[in-house]
Amino acid sequence: MTACDKEGITELIEKLKQEKLVMEWTKQQQRIADVKVTIEKELDNILPDKYDRQLFAQTCNEVFDHVYQSY
Repeated sequence: MTACDKEGITELIEKLKQEKLVMEWTKQQQRIADVKVTIEKELDNILPDKYDRQLFAQTCNEVFDHVYQSY
C-alpha cells in the first residue's frame, strides 16, 4: 500500500465520520450496510488497478473492521 493509498483511506474515514457514523450506528443493520457499501465504492476509486479481487476484498474488510471497532 502506497502513501497515496493510505492518504485516500484516511480521507475516506474522515468522510465516513462526518456523513455516516452517527450515534450507535453499529446497532442499525441498514447503517452498517451503508458504511460497507460506501467503503467499497470509495476504495474502488482510491486503490490502484493492481489490486486483484481478493486483495481488494481483504482491504475493504480491514478498513470496515477498523471503522467498526474504532468508531
